[in-house]
Amino acid sequence: MSTSGCDDRCDDLDFTPRIRFRAVLDGEVDEINERRKAAGEPATPGARPTGLAGLALSGGGIRSATFNLGLLQALAAAKKLTRFDYLSTVSGGGYCGGWWSAWLSRDDRKKSDIFPADESTEYQRDERRAAIQQRAIDDHYEVAQVNDSAISAGIDPIHHLRLFSNFLTPRTGLLSGDTWRAIAVIGRNLILTWMTLLPILLATIMLGQAWFALSPATQKGFRWRNDLNAYALHSESSYDTLQTIERLPGELFDRLQWALLVPALLYVGSVVCVVLWMILGRRCWAFRDKVVLALSGIAFFLLTWYMIDVLSIPISPKFLGALVAWLIVIGILLLLWTRPQGEKSDLDYWRNRLVYIQTATLKWSAFSAAVLLFAAFGHEIVDFLLFNQ
Repeated sequence: MSTSGCDDRCDDLDFTPRIRFRAVLDGEVDEINERRKAAGEPATPGARPTGLAGLALSGGGIRSATFNLGLLQALAAAKKLTRFDYLSTVSGGGYCGGWWSAWLSRDDRKKSDIFPADESTEYQRDERRAAIQQRAIDDHYEVAQVNDSAISAGIDPIHHLRLFSNFLTPRTGLLSGDTWRAIAVIGRNLILTWMTLLPILLATIMLGQAWFALSPATQKGFRWRNDLNAYALHSESSYDTLQTIERLPGELFDRLQWALLVPALLYVGSVVCVVLWMILGRRCWAFRDKVVLALSGIAFFLLTWYMIDVLSIPISPKFLGALVAWLIVIGILLLLWTRPQGEKSDLDYWRNRLVYIQTATLKWSAFSAAVLLFAAFGHEIVDFLLFNQ
């Protein structure tokens, strides 16, 4: 047992007092002022610097690294690099930005130098190579062929950076260990990714197909065999029989209706949220606003009556039931929503909650539509591609 009052499991815990955010911010301010002072830029010791500026180097592989290197060289030539207090990089920009940050941290760098000198010419590199070989001859020892990386490291940083621009596979070639290591890493990651995604995708599609297979209105359509032009029916025996009749009319349309049922219900909820959001968008209801709202409601009911009784356009009671159900569900969600402590429940708060519900219903509507449509007609597409039927 430990003598510190804790059991042995606590021995590896770090009880160092945490650094407050204010202390981190003060340290950052000191670093910026120190950097500006060393670069000859105006600093404000003891106070928050003004005119903060940052340089962001975007990603995009070696192409972005090449572009970002040219950008840094242009800014250095214009003496603008000293104006930036922050550096943000990603991907290919990180390759170039990390190289520059490492060069700035070198002990042999002059404090007045902000960026390396221009890249040496081929003539200058050849002269350095000849000098190394001549020293080997004078000292009477044999030296192998001097490559560019050996004569550029520490002397010509930009050329050294360009030499290793192929950082994923530095040694190219079919028999190179770097090439096969990259193939192994990419293959391993692809296998692991698909081992994770494929079961999820297959389970999602199987749930979508179960939606149709368990429904009496659509389950028979899944027995149709385009290659045999018949329905495969399960008999009392252990064998399947074939019923060679014409395909039932309206079968695909019924399946389409079932496929769009769940997305349509979710989309109705999204529309209800939009309407409520528009109603709550008015901070001050004048008399004319109330009149417009009342007239709009009356016009809606009159148009509905005109479509049903005069034009004989049927409106399913299920649709009206879905509207009422969504109003009830949204009302319950808003009532049960837990507000953060101290946050006022003004109109903006309720509008934000409605936007959250509307976003969720719209997202799941699109997702369910994609899954159900693929589950309903995916095998039809495959049959068409394979049998052209």
